[in-house]
Amino acid sequence: MRLLVVAELPPALARRLTAQRHDALHVFDVALSGSAHAVVWEYELSARLKPSRSTWLQ
Repeated sequence: MRLLVVAELPPALARRLTAQRHDALHVFDVALSGSAHAVVWEYELSARLKPSRSTWLQ
């Protein structure tokens, strides 16, 4: 499962998950920091990432 860590959480979380053999990225890693939730949602769908809970709530 691929994960995208949203901006509300620290980038270190994505690094920690990656160190534990999870496929995780932070929005900073893919230049989506400060983007609207709809933009992040579209990226998650196109990259086949597990949608983050914060985008489900929008």
